[in-house]
Amino acid sequence: MFPNDILGVHLTMNPGGSVLSLGPSAVLQLGVGALLGPAWVLPDPVDQAKMYPLGKKLVSLWDESSFYWQAAANPDTLAYALSQSPAALAALVADKFHAWSDEHSITRDDIITTSILLYSTNSVASSLRWFRHMRDDPLLAEGSNCAVPVPVGFVSTHLHTGLSLAESVPKPWAAYKFPHLVSYTELATGGHYAALESPREIIQDIRSFVLIVEASRK
Repeated sequence: MFPNDILGVHLTMNPGGSVLSLGPSAVLQLGVGALLGPAWVLPDPVDQAKMYPLGKKLVSLWDESSFYWQAAANPDTLAYALSQSPAALAALVADKFHAWSDEHSITRDDIITTSILLYSTNSVASSLRWFRHMRDDPLLAEGSNCAVPVPVGFVSTHLHTGLSLAESVPKPWAAYKFPHLVSYTELATGGHYAALESPREIIQDIRSFVLIVEASRK
């Protein structure tokens, strides 16, 4: 939204939070693929696995998005309860890591460390209020659904749950959202927590993206 102040942006998920933000063509192709078969609209089997089977993905997305709506509606209610119970907080962290990450990429130490950081810094409330801001802030809503006018580097992860409908951007559908896509990397591992799950790959991709952007400015 501020192209004069930003040289480029590197992403591991769709900032629009929905396949709808990829434009009417992507939405139409999503429906056509459900009716005639994914290969009609997405030739790459990897991309097909992110979007289909559509019915199963939508059910999974509905289940997983319940946390978003609960946190957006009552963030402080959840925060009071979780801040008083380390066991409950750890259970929530473990559940989200399990549901939103690639299998075996999150360790027990990751769960314990994240839970301790949230609990000891008393930052549960601030982490949950982000969902309220995402729902209610008109500036965030506008920015999530507009095209990104600066160079973009995108990393597509291995997340194949229903959440992939919200976060994934198959390369053939990326032009509407990212008209200046300069790099697109497909990871064989990782999910929602890409930087935690595949840190070396993400760091290398960011470095490569920065070099591309810097070279284009010379």
